[in-house]
Amino acid sequence: MLRVLQGVELENYEDLKTVTNQIAEVLCKKFSATSTFKGAFGVLRAESERRASVYSPRLQIREARWGAGSRQRDVTELVRANLQKDKLLIQASVRTFDDPAPMEGKKLKVKYVCDGEEKEASVTEHDWLVLPED
Repeated sequence: MLRVLQGVELENYEDLKTVTNQIAEVLCKKFSATSTFKGAFGVLRAESERRASVYSPRLQIREARWGAGSRQRDVTELVRANLQKDKLLIQASVRTFDDPAPMEGKKLKVKYVCDGEEKEASVTEHDWLVLPED
């Protein structure tokens, strides 16, 4: 294509448009010479467009609770803030979430969706929660 453009002197936009259309026609003929390639290219293009238009995260946090018994806090936003590239690594501790139930053993309970499937996970105080649980 570069050789074609180097040999053409363009004086205006219409010349550029004409040359570009001619190049596109030549490329289409070359690519459509084999129906296998044409079919594969069409499938690839359709899949690329589908993925580009809608991104759905692999891991979505629905709800996160931290505490003991009736003394619990909603920590959903804090847990979501720790998501990185559809992965979660967070320690269940009073340093991370504060202490809604002093002198009691606490749990972090998380409801989440992974690859479209509803799941739940929980860890006790001082443990690490790693999602997804592959």
